[in-house]
Amino acid sequence: MRKTSIAILSILFFLPLFSHAKSDLFFLKKENKWAVYNKKGRKIHDHRFDGIKPIFENPVQYIVIEDGKYGLIDEKGKLILEPTYQDIKWYKKLNKRAIVYKGGTTYDHYKNDRHNFKVGAIDNFGKIILEPNYDVINYYAGYFSVGINVPNSREGSYSSGGSWGLFDENGKIIRDIIYEYCHTDGTYIYASRNKKKNNGEFRMKNKYYQQPFKV
Repeated sequence: MRKTSIAILSILFFLPLFSHAKSDLFFLKKENKWAVYNKKGRKIHDHRFDGIKPIFENPVQYIVIEDGKYGLIDEKGKLILEPTYQDIKWYKKLNKRAIVYKGGTTYDHYKNDRHNFKVGAIDNFGKIILEPNYDVINYYAGYFSVGINVPNSREGSYSSGGSWGLFDENGKIIRDIIYEYCHTDGTYIYASRNKKKNNGEFRMKNKYYQQPFKV
């Protein structure tokens, strides 16, 4: 009944309304701000969000935007990541992980133009896996290579310049951030403090074959 009442309210006052079949939530827009309701009609968040974007994982989560900052709510409407980030990028290849951006003013993903952003990683429950303290993050089939003091552009299937380290996808450190480069050929991950050592000082087999994914 409450679900029907929300729909009628939307029609009567010409208010935009949307929901997702796998979620218990409705989103109602008024004066360019979105409110969040559950399907029983209880308001969870007042008209506070500038934008809402569903993430089609299991369970469904939503990226929310408030005053230009990005956060997350879960399928019940609980705010699981405060909207304090400049951006959140969700990629299917990251195995239910997302990249978060802090600082800076603009970001051009295609040009890899960071403008002083720092990047980190979260899981789909909003848990911080890697604090946004890094210049660059690459994903290697279950592992993150992270770089600091990295030049503003990268090319090829390796990562170089600055200093690099390696974490697993849950944030456990595998190798300290001491390497000049860290890359993968899809089967193995290599790291070295000397770029002339093509096979690296350190070699570890990927969990499964995957070419590097730049984020």
